Amino acid sequence: MSSAEDNIQTIRALSNEMAAFLHTLPDDVWRDAETYASACADWNMADVVAHLIDVANTFAMSIERALNGSVAPPMGYRRMNREEFTQSVISLRDAYYEDLFPEFNASCLRLNRLLVSLEPEQYALPAWHPFRVMTVENLIELRAMELAVHGWDVRYGIDRAASLSPAAVPFLKGWVHRWLAACFRAPADDPRFTDGGSATIRFALTDGNDESYDLTVRADGFTLGESD
Repeated sequence: MSSAEDNIQTIRALSNEMAAFLHTLPDDVWRDAETYASACADWNMADVVAHLIDVANTFAMSIERALNGSVAPPMGYRRMNREEFTQSVISLRDAYYEDLFPEFNASCLRLNRLLVSLEPEQYALPAWHPFRVMTVENLIELRAMELAVHGWDVRYGIDRAASLSPAAVPFLKGWVHRWLAACFRAPADDPRFTDGGSATIRFALTDGNDESYDLTVRADGFTLGESD
């Protein structure tokens, strides 16, 4: 995996790249948001940007509290199901409206300044996250992931041929295996895997630099390796 310092540089590069892209978009993306879908199911482009703002503000708050020795959630926090979470993102987007773009810049600036001010020993501090208490280094990694993946989601809303940012690829090549290891669930509703089925599904992946990988999914797990 990349070091925390490398991931901070990735965050800075991706947030700057995203800001430059958002600056080129027409105002209708924010004013008539419902007509600009993203690659994220149930979210439009403006929703994705609102989510990135929320993540930046949440992580900045969490890291600031971690520096003061606190892992407490924000006042009034409660867990939400998928539908509630989606609605909260939509409500946030509606609240920002035409200020969505400057709010994205401001949230990135605040978080990025905080990240570059950290000392190496502070990466190991415990910090609050909606899923669980984790290290500041884990939060840094998650922010890099959010920008890498959602940066593509937003571009897809305008360009169906959009590819991942070259700045994101080195990080994602190290991150995806760890993410699958933590989050993989057997496809329980797929008849190829249930009732004693032993099928495998193979996905061919490329990083855009002529390197290919095979992701093979089975009922009991997955493998990810170089393609043959």
